[in-house]
Amino acid sequence: MTDGGRARLSLDGEWRFVADPERVHGARDLPDGEPIMVPGCWEAQVARPYRIVTAWYHRDVEVPGDWAPGRFVLRFGAVMYGCDVFVDGVRLGGHHGGYTPFSIEAGDALAPGGRHRLAIRVVNPLNGLDEYPAFSLDALRLAEEFEPDLPLSQAPHGKQTWYSSHSGPWQSVALERTDPVAFDRPAIRPDPWTGRVTIRWRLESGRTGEGTLAVAARILDPDGEEVA
Repeated sequence: MTDGGRARLSLDGEWRFVADPERVHGARDLPDGEPIMVPGCWEAQVARPYRIVTAWYHRDVEVPGDWAPGRFVLRFGAVMYGCDVFVDGVRLGGHHGGYTPFSIEAGDALAPGGRHRLAIRVVNPLNGLDEYPAFSLDALRLAEEFEPDLPLSQAPHGKQTWYSSHSGPWQSVALERTDPVAFDRPAIRPDPWTGRVTIRWRLESGRTGEGTLAVAARILDPDGEEVA
């Protein structure tokens, strides 16, 4: 799918899941695992889903051959709770925070027409709990033993311990191709009292280049007619 020069490939669908509670696997030696759907959480799809804490998702990605060379970005709607992202065994980056979208720059790891192995190492200390609600400090301390590098105390939790955890990429995943310097999503703030609309952008890339950048915006009403 292409939108204004920005190509997008959805990576939603079937992935392979590898539970790794003892943290013995690496991105280059993952077994095939079992099928799992993304977006989704492993608590709803795995037979014995608790006290795993650390797990892997992996799948092959074929970059469309008709994509022009450019900047390749992996988009994640949200991954609960922390994750590291690998392409062909090489770590590209990571993220902590189970409720926010984030992007990982692919750099030279991906190429048009190439077939690559994408792997995500997911860590969720809340999955160390297997009985809910979990109110006691003893239960929380026991959960921390499953992931000492990311203890439960470092993950936001409150009423989350009342309910089953949801671990893994529970929002959509996609691969995008953009130009080296591209706009992020605009922030649009209308003021109905004055009739003014404020539009702000930020550049995704760290490269700002030289010279000036001109931006033209059109405001359309619900019928598609230009009003400003």
